[in-house]
Amino acid sequence: QHPSLHPSLNGYGSAFASWLATHFPNDTDVPEVAQLDWTLRRAFDGANSKVLTQADLAHVPEHAWEQVRFEFVPTASCLQITSNAVALWQALSQNQQPPQAGLLQAPATVLVWRREHQPHFRTVCSTEAWCLGLVMEGGTFGELGEHLSQYHSEAEAVHWMGHLLGRWVTDCLLAEIKLPEK
Repeated sequence: QHPSLHPSLNGYGSAFASWLATHFPNDTDVPEVAQLDWTLRRAFDGANSKVLTQADLAHVPEHAWEQVRFEFVPTASCLQITSNAVALWQALSQNQQPPQAGLLQAPATVLVWRREHQPHFRTVCSTEAWCLGLVMEGGTFGELGEHLSQYHSEAEAVHWMGHLLGRWVTDCLLAEIKLPEK
């Protein structure tokens, strides 16, 4: 039903998860495992980019932080899942008996990216998921702080901002700092 449209086998299978969703509508885990696997493969084959370090952050002028925007590495993406697809994928990838398929209590966000030559993923909390969406869509660091301040005390919001920025740098997720134009 979906012949390859690419000269390389790397592109073959792009429609597989949606095909599974259509053919197994009562088994949400099946297409979600396939989508996670596909996204990991896309991250592996994705474009290379520079990766920001803590030293790069130190060069941001204090007055500019409010308007700073970050660009994520081109391999970074987020998936929304409703099943225990992550646990299933991990078991299958390690040739272990997978757990019983099931739905999560609440939908979750899985962050996928490549670090050096290895695809990675992790499930993120709802706060980080929202913040990733904002920043990946071009939101400023100041807008991130404003959002966090709506749900947390000022001290907690500042903690979240530092924690997230530190984690994104440590995980090699950020590629570029975009300073405001003068």
